Amino acid sequence: MLPLRPTPSHPWSPLTDAERHVLEPYLLPQKPKTGRPPRNRRAIWDAIF
Repeated sequence: MLPLRPTPSHPWSPLTDAERHVLEPYLLPQKPKTGRPPRNRRAIWDAIF
């Protein structure tokens, strides 16, 4: 087994429109809508990534 190498850090930046467009099909809710809908889905995903 090869030794693990740390991933180099990089400065945070929000998702670009192109990145969001590619990821959007994977980030859509999979369950039926329940509860309060998020106000700004893009801000939530920026915070997670």
